[in-house]
Amino acid sequence: YSCSTSLSFYNKWLFSPAHYNFRFPLFTTCLHMVAQFLLSSLTLTLLPRLRPKAAPTPKDFGTKIMPCAVASGLDIGLSNSSLKTITLAFYTMCKSSSLAFVLLFAFIFKLERPTWTLAGVIGVICVGLFMMVMSEVDFVLIGFIQVMMASVLGGLRWSLTQLLLEKTDTKSGSLANPISTIFFLSPIMGVCLCVVAGIFEGFGTIFASEFFHSTGSALVTLGLLFLGGIFAFAMVLAEFNLIARTSVVTLSVLGIIKEVMTIVISALVFHDHLTVVNIMGLFVTLAGIGFYHFMKLRDMKARARATAKEIADLELSKAAQRKGRAQERKAARENRRTNRRLQQQQNRGSMSKQGEEVGETTSHATATTIQSAPQNAFILDEDDVAR
Repeated sequence: YSCSTSLSFYNKWLFSPAHYNFRFPLFTTCLHMVAQFLLSSLTLTLLPRLRPKAAPTPKDFGTKIMPCAVASGLDIGLSNSSLKTITLAFYTMCKSSSLAFVLLFAFIFKLERPTWTLAGVIGVICVGLFMMVMSEVDFVLIGFIQVMMASVLGGLRWSLTQLLLEKTDTKSGSLANPISTIFFLSPIMGVCLCVVAGIFEGFGTIFASEFFHSTGSALVTLGLLFLGGIFAFAMVLAEFNLIARTSVVTLSVLGIIKEVMTIVISALVFHDHLTVVNIMGLFVTLAGIGFYHFMKLRDMKARARATAKEIADLELSKAAQRKGRAQERKAARENRRTNRRLQQQQNRGSMSKQGEEVGETTSHATATTIQSAPQNAFILDEDDVAR
């Protein structure tokens, strides 16, 4: 909340003609990307354990990282540019419709399965957006076009980000953490915004302005611009860490509350005028977004229950198999004991029979010898006795 809200009010204060009136939002966003790259590089230098083990493959770099970075850079640049002409409250209301474009691109890239319920959610969001726009008091067409293009690019950006994180091989560690992701994305975003800023804003015009007419003013301006880069870097890290500890649904639901808070604070601080229809349109849009998140939360719980049931069934099956193997081992041991007892009994019976036969044979031989010997053979004289 603190990073995102601070960044929104910082941008409004920086670009508003009634305040600092810095007229170069694309150049500003370009310097924000430079600040994020420097901060991510410093973090990777101080924390070697976060360093990527290998760079992304050329195919992933060209087909996934590059499109994601270009869409992200243009989304942020157009969002900042629109704040020159429209109020922060109107900007926030229009940007809240980006979920409709997220769903649209999710259907196109087959990240989400199309259903009539989701189509109804998109319809509700579009109706709310129309209500927010049709009675806007400070409506400026160019600002509205810029913020809506930013919303479209925001939907494309998050779909490409999901493709980047899900379909890219991250086992090498190149995109394994938010710091390394910022490290690879921010240079491309900065170069893209630098080219666009040079075309539409002109570097000659930028550096000839009153913001760079002296060394002191140039240092103050650059310090203010890099301050926004610090806000953006901290916000991205906070979002990734929140998702890592909870879920993306939690981040989105809390994001709805943040948008309402931003609109209320902007009305109090910048005195943005809101009509009843504006407010009704906002709540219709938020209701559609909230229902979508309710659906996603319900689906996640259903998948979690199904996964838990599968795990429980698997554990029961493993337990049954272990019990069956234990019973088999016990039966095998009992069979071996029974066989050993039978073998011992058979051995004892065989030895007893053999002993009886040997005894009978010996007795018979002795009797035969005695009977066949002459009687005088058993008469001993005194010398024989002495010997």
